[in-house]
Amino acid sequence: MKNTRTLQIVVVVCSVILFVLLFIANKKPVKKAEDIAEKTTTQVVDTKVYVDALISAMPEKDKKEFENLDKKATDTTGINAAIDFFNTKKLPVASCFYYQKKAEKVNSAKIWCDAGNRYFYSVGFVKDKNQSQSLYQNAMFCYNKALAIQPNYSAAKIQLAYCYFEGS
Repeated sequence: MKNTRTLQIVVVVCSVILFVLLFIANKKPVKKAEDIAEKTTTQVVDTKVYVDALISAMPEKDKKEFENLDKKATDTTGINAAIDFFNTKKLPVASCFYYQKKAEKVNSAKIWCDAGNRYFYSVGFVKDKNQSQSLYQNAMFCYNKALAIQPNYSAAKIQLAYCYFEGS
């Protein structure tokens, strides 16, 4: 009889303690749409800063070659040359960044979706979790641009869903 009574008291006390701890526990605030939009714009800037850091870390010979290509990168042919340059140097994030510039020039749903795919698949090549979040944000931006041009583009919808799943 005494064992059952003490067991009941211990269970009630533990329940009350658990209830108090859960009530006091740190609760995360719900994110507002404005906060998400602000975070997205900073992430895009982060990618630009990351690309600039990659360029500044290149050897002098490659920097000069890139500077010549960057001067010619006013049309899609020049941008394609910069993309190829970064692909040969095995710098996928910089390649994605310039592919997004190409998408801005061409402004077609397929090119925007391809830019999003490049960002999405580049995540496997970066080690920093913050940088991968930035790549997911950029990919979502590109997929949304593709869907704004062609709302029924199923490939962009599917990849956008992957980004929401993987990036959160």
